Amino acid sequence: MKQLTLGELIEKLEKIVKVDGYDSPSVYFDFARFYPTYCNSYRGYYEQIAIGYADGNEGLAPSVVTFMNYLQREVLGEIFTGYKGGEYMMHSDTPVWVASYGHAEPTAVVDVSYEGYLVIIHTAYKD
Repeated sequence: MKQLTLGELIEKLEKIVKVDGYDSPSVYFDFARFYPTYCNSYRGYYEQIAIGYADGNEGLAPSVVTFMNYLQREVLGEIFTGYKGGEYMMHSDTPVWVASYGHAEPTAVVDVSYEGYLVIIHTAYKD
């Protein structure tokens, strides 16, 4: 499967927001009921972005509107510091990974689906 870029991820979330209309469903990853938290420079490739994650015991998953706004306002076009230094601006064509700060798990974001009451970010292993 093709890895999504930051721009493609935002576009898919925008489409869901337009469809939902009445209430904002929560966003989760497709594994173990984990949800997105903050973004950081991906340790595998500092110029790429990684979405951190937490599980349901650590708090509440963000709504699709909250997460989309975060990506648009605090990630897209912003500069992140690489794990070992350097500054990297995140663009709409920046590939998106799932990894907590300091980690380089080969987990790529490949799709987003709307399940009526949940938004699921789909991932895949990428070597």
